[in-house]
Amino acid sequence: MKLMAKKILIIDDDKDIVELLTYNLEKTGFSCTGILDGNNTLELAKSIKPDVILLDLMLPGLSGLDILYLLKRNMQLHKTPVIIISALNQKERISNSFKLGASEYVIKPFQISELVKLINKTIKNPVRLLLDSFS
Repeated sequence: MKLMAKKILIIDDDKDIVELLTYNLEKTGFSCTGILDGNNTLELAKSIKPDVILLDLMLPGLSGLDILYLLKRNMQLHKTPVIIISALNQKERISNSFKLGASEYVIKPFQISELVKLINKTIKNPVRLLLDSFS
């Protein structure tokens, strides 16, 4: 019996990053869907039921933090792990992301191999125990 590929939703306004992530993650066995803005992300996430969401913070339409807030308050999606991938590395932004329910926070630029390890770890253990590690 063949296992279903784990599904990843990539939300980033940079088309090159979405394509790069999709290409590399699909090479490692994931199934990826990308969206380039914050609009319609909730509906898309509900329809594909991703195992992990990779979310940029600076987006046209709804911001990444707004999307994170909505995801974590949606009955269908609130348990879906969200990994923030952002160039923003301010302590307050990182702390707010964890307070809103992010599982991890990755600062751009990043190594694909490290991201794959983090995604696999997050899928195995989606609950972040140290919510206040950046407070």
